[in-house]
Amino acid sequence: NTLNDTTFTVELTSSSLYGCQDVYTQDIVVFGTPIADISILETEGCYPLDVTFENSSVAASSYTWAYGTGEVGNSSEPLHTHTFYNLNLTPVNYTVTLNAFSNSGCESSDNVFVEVQPQLNADFSSPNEGCTPYEVQFENFSNGALQYQWDFGDNSPIETQLNPVHLFENETEATVVYTVTLTIESYAGCTDTFTQDISVYPRPVAEFTATPEAQTFPSTTVEIANNSFGGNTMEYQWGFGDGTDFISEFEPAAHTYETWGEYTISLIADNGFCSDATNLDIEIIPPPPVANFEGPASGCSPLTVQFANESEYGLGYNWQFGDGGQAFVANPVYTYQNPGIYTVILTVTGYNNGEQDELVRSEIIEVYASAQAAFAATPDEVTIPQDLVNFINLSSNADEYLWNFGDGVTSTEFSPDHYYQDIGAYSVSLWANNEYNCPDSILVVDVVMASALSGIEFPNAFTPIDGGSDGMYDPQSFSNNVFFPIYSGVVEYQLQIFNRWGELLFESKDVLIGWDGMYGGQLSKQDVYVWKAKVKFTDGTQLTEAGDVTLLR
Repeated sequence: NTLNDTTFTVELTSSSLYGCQDVYTQDIVVFGTPIADISILETEGCYPLDVTFENSSVAASSYTWAYGTGEVGNSSEPLHTHTFYNLNLTPVNYTVTLNAFSNSGCESSDNVFVEVQPQLNADFSSPNEGCTPYEVQFENFSNGALQYQWDFGDNSPIETQLNPVHLFENETEATVVYTVTLTIESYAGCTDTFTQDISVYPRPVAEFTATPEAQTFPSTTVEIANNSFGGNTMEYQWGFGDGTDFISEFEPAAHTYETWGEYTISLIADNGFCSDATNLDIEIIPPPPVANFEGPASGCSPLTVQFANESEYGLGYNWQFGDGGQAFVANPVYTYQNPGIYTVILTVTGYNNGEQDELVRSEIIEVYASAQAAFAATPDEVTIPQDLVNFINLSSNADEYLWNFGDGVTSTEFSPDHYYQDIGAYSVSLWANNEYNCPDSILVVDVVMASALSGIEFPNAFTPIDGGSDGMYDPQSFSNNVFFPIYSGVVEYQLQIFNRWGELLFESKDVLIGWDGMYGGQLSKQDVYVWKAKVKFTDGTQLTEAGDVTLLR
């Protein structure tokens, strides 16, 4: 009997050789052995696997469980559950052992086997919001899967790719949230699921009209109507293509352009999440050109005219000045060399496909003949004061004259004669004029050379002043405070002053600077001094003279 305790009486009878006997008895108790018995409904399954154990053991009073995972337990409940995990990539088999104990300490054991499939983990990543049409690239991070099923929540077909790309659309004016579900399945039929919401915002449609789309300057105003849609709260940004500031009104006022050209009006519509942009090209057509310029003008030849262009809407200009000359600038400066009456033609090319306008102003430029001043002087070398110079007038186109002989004397005669009173080189000018008041003038430098008979004389006394006078003197002055000569025809000059002991007190090589009586910063004493002069005259002769002079104080 293996379940209940059984008492056995053991009797020992012993007999001697002589037939004597003795009997000994003793009870032996044999304890009953419990029967360990466990069963499970599922012997294999997917991670995490919950297994319910049914304990059908008999004659046991206590139990120990070993689950094969390193975990143990002592549940005595008829039914209890244990969770098995598998973090490996392959199935794992666990041996579960139940040890049943009786009150007498006897035990028995029973085993069952559990197979747990590898862990499955469904996971993916993707952007979670965007504007319709919103193309999403899904990145699958699942592990342990053999098959994939993607449900994008928009009634589209189930997708089975590893990393699908899906296009979400929202045709409403509100945000639509799509729940994307990824279900994965292993080779053992295990599954796992992961979900993520994707918000798809409505995309606004930027749309407007501009009236008119083409017009001719000076008409430049465009009326704008906003027809955009696609959101409950919209913001707008308008650009007009002419450098003016952007504005953010729903519908801007009429916009006026300052000049002609092609412009692009742009609109950006934004609902806070998404935006749309559209452009519309408009044209302000250039006006036809209008040729115009100031006139008339007249003057003396050569006549330089600054033409003032008053044309409108011109891009290019062609001037014909009537004498064969032309120019291609807006406001030319042109010089007429010859007398005459000229017609000027201005052709203006506009901005619109070379359209032109022409203005002819007949006989608006009159160029008068200018006087031409010219003369000759004969002879060109004279000795004063007796020689006469004859000025021969060679001018043309003139009837009025003014001569300046360079010595302060003028004349209005046609071909005057003139006597010079002083030696020197004289520059003579002639101004000539005519009935149109178109004068001309000429200046001939050093045209006449006047010289005199040579000579020099020194005084014999002078009265210097304290402090001196730097030797400068006026030959016409009656003062006698500088020792200097009276001379004519001198071209080279040297004057030396000595005291009675032969000491050099003063020297000058300029005939215009005499001795002021100073020596060593002091006025010399009253005495008689010796002077020595070396002179060269205009005729080439040379002279060396000496004498004495009395300094009076």
